[in-house]
Amino acid sequence: MKTSSKIHIGVLYIGRRGGICHYTYELVRVISKMTKVTCYLSANNTLLDAWRELPCDIKTFDTYNGFTSLLWSMISHQGALRVAREIDIDAPDILLDTGSGPWLGIIQKNIGCKTLLVDVIHDVKFHSDKWLKLLQAYEFIYPRKADVFIGLSKYSYKQLSLFFPSAKHIHSLHGIIHASCSIDLDKIARNRNNLLFFGRIEKYKGIEILIDAFRIAKQNKTQLSLTIVGAGLLDAKIQNQIAELKIKLINRWISDENLPEIIARHGVMIMPYLSATQSGVAGVALGNGLPCIGTNVGALPEQIIHGRNGLIVEPGDANALAESMLTISRDYMLAYKMAQEACLIASTTYSWKKIGSVLLKDLENLVTKN
Repeated sequence: MKTSSKIHIGVLYIGRRGGICHYTYELVRVISKMTKVTCYLSANNTLLDAWRELPCDIKTFDTYNGFTSLLWSMISHQGALRVAREIDIDAPDILLDTGSGPWLGIIQKNIGCKTLLVDVIHDVKFHSDKWLKLLQAYEFIYPRKADVFIGLSKYSYKQLSLFFPSAKHIHSLHGIIHASCSIDLDKIARNRNNLLFFGRIEKYKGIEILIDAFRIAKQNKTQLSLTIVGAGLLDAKIQNQIAELKIKLINRWISDENLPEIIARHGVMIMPYLSATQSGVAGVALGNGLPCIGTNVGALPEQIIHGRNGLIVEPGDANALAESMLTISRDYMLAYKMAQEACLIASTTYSWKKIGSVLLKDLENLVTKN
């Protein structure tokens, strides 16, 4: 049942899978029950069937599938122009972009209707990964342009004023994703020796530090196991270390259908990042009651509250990371209480109902003032 909200929100998301896809779906799932929402989505979106069950209008567009088709779409502009034309027809009060990547600049440039442009910023600064130069080149051609920017943590919200000083800013949060319907705290605590790294593999994720830390911890407790799950390049040296330490490696993209089974076999999520904004992986851990070990970068200490739902160490410190692994693995009750706290934090601070309600109120205030 909708509330009395009178604003019409257009949600623009051209990606097809991953954490941002789930973020967008969960946000729309909540706000579409409270106000009018029209979604502009890729026809390749992996959650499209679930999206069609929501009380909102769905418009889909053929997008790119691979680098060659992406390049052609950027040259021709045809796909992005079709999206812009549909937005003009609907003329939403707010166009909320949650992650439209390369098409966003073209779409925004060609919108003719009067609408408040609001962008969700997942990473205020680009990560130092293989896409960095390409992203910097794109931003030079199409600078980030919006009336309002949304930061998904206290950390990113503070950064917005530095990077986009002339725009308005909203503080929001990244809620839980891939949440389990049933969480067994005892099972999680019993699985506390089974460590999991999940996510795209890039240098800034600290895989080398993770492997060094696991080597140190394994010398003190042989029952420890580590699984690394995610797509990304690993050099021969790291692959040899993984084999030597008998670390289980699943070096590919994991589908939504296969992820729950992997999570169920583990008791602690490890995030040894050297840099971060906030983390969708932390949202996965919270949604499944997993204690976390993370580093003191970006908003990780906001999502992983030291001593409550996990432990925080300094980035790049393999010894501290190893000691944290051992601290949880040696104490069933500590792991149990951290899992319990993760569930509590997930159901309160990071609940989508709360996040969506607060964000909608903030957006309504912007429309009223304009």
